[in-house]
Amino acid sequence: MLVVGGGGGGGSGHNGGGGAGFVNRGVGEVNPGESHIILVSSGGSGAVQTSNGDNSLTGNTDGGDSKFSNLLVAAGGKTPKAFAVGGNGGSGGGTGGYACGASGHAGGTNGGNGGDCFNPNREDVWGKSNGGIGQGSFLNHLKVLENNVFSAGAGGPMSSAERDSARVGSGGGGVQMNGEGPRGQDGVGVVRGTGGNGYGGGGGCGGFDLTSTWTRLPGGNGGGGVVYVEWD
Repeated sequence: MLVVGGGGGGGSGHNGGGGAGFVNRGVGEVNPGESHIILVSSGGSGAVQTSNGDNSLTGNTDGGDSKFSNLLVAAGGKTPKAFAVGGNGGSGGGTGGYACGASGHAGGTNGGNGGDCFNPNREDVWGKSNGGIGQGSFLNHLKVLENNVFSAGAGGPMSSAERDSARVGSGGGGVQMNGEGPRGQDGVGVVRGTGGNGYGGGGGCGGFDLTSTWTRLPGGNGGGGVVYVEWD
């Protein structure tokens, strides 16, 4: 059995992307006549729009847990909880920040951490912030499955900012089946974080209204999880 939690929702404005759903694998025994509940989780909600330069995070939620009865559970990816920091998860969401130059912001892939923001000329949170923490490589969970080919979906790439200050985090990458699968939603805006690829991909951070940079636009929702079963 392979179980992937739902991806965390993305932040808004200068904030981070959502972490991908955690990935778990196990073997269980199912006996004739037994009933088991399978729960495939949805992704978390992205942060809502704010105005007047408000970088607080509102309305964004973690992804849900996926499970095969009580035999195997995978937790949902986390949404950003603090300013500019990416959400933790199976793969971490990229950081937000301000005046970070070309560093960081991409979502993690294959259990990796999200990209960090590092500006050597600033010592505050605006110039130094961390991407979300990933669970570590989950490729061993994917290799043993026989009937379909599973792989790590790529984390969302770094945002292409029209202004150096408008850096936002992208979502952590989930799990793809046969090279395909859903993905986390992109954030809203021309300058925005992109969602992570695959089941459980994290949502991208919303960007800015470039006609009025005081408006922080909504983040993307995380991608739904998956429960996959092979049997003898």
